[in-house]
Amino acid sequence: MKDKVGHQALKVWWRKQGLCAILKDYIEKNNFSEVHNLLSNDYNEALKGCFRNFNINYSYHDFSMYRSGSNAYRGAWLDNFIRNF
Repeated sequence: MKDKVGHQALKVWWRKQGLCAILKDYIEKNNFSEVHNLLSNDYNEALKGCFRNFNINYSYHDFSMYRSGSNAYRGAWLDNFIRNF
């Protein structure tokens, strides 16, 4: 998401391309009732403000405090979630 598309960061480019609308359409078409966001801060920049107006239960899970180990904690959280779903 830090890479450039033209003169703007990819995360900004995605936001301008309507990523929020794409996600909202996908969520509504599949009748999801909740979304868990485990994305890193760089990826979350592309989703800035996205979930404010969605009619779903939305949870953001921040693992940035684990710095370089954040992916391991993110994976452990997801594994636990799937096993207990």
